[in-house]
Formats: sequence, structure tokens, C-alpha cells
Amino acid sequence: MTELEVLTIGRVGVDLYPEQSGVSLAEVSSFAKFLGGTATNVAVAAARRGRPTGVVTKVGGERFGEDVGKLGIASCREKV
Repeated sequence: MTELEVLTIGRVGVDLYPEQSGVSLAEVSSFAKFLGGTATNVAVAAARRGRPTGVVTKVGGERFGEDVGKLGIASCREKV
């Protein structure tokens, strides 16, 4: 494995943003999802700039955990 230049520690989450603007929350009909959390945001930014990057966190073995690995961020996942 390549030596990491950036290593973050923290939560990986999912941010949901309404796809409609200028309406109340009750009027929103759909949301877009993005990986979030400070540690993840920093790691993604570094990986997009070509830095070997890793995140120390815990994710499950489901689709969300798989998506983290597709971003070019080193991971060692355990199923929960």
C-alpha cells in the first residue's frame, strides 16, 4: 500500500439536500445525498488533488461503506 500523506479521523455520514429551492421543507419532494462529515470532506478534497489519503472511521458492509472506498480513500472495513 502507498504511504498516506493525509489521514483523517472522524465520522462519515450522509448529508441530504433538497433538490427544490425556494420552498418550505414540507413542499420538498426529493433529496440528493452526498457523503459528509468533516473527516470525510477533508479526505475527499485531498484525494481529488492526488494525495494518498485515508480515513479512520467505521462503516458497515452495505452500499454506503462501499461508496467510501470508491472515492480513492484508503479503507479497511469491518462489517458491523
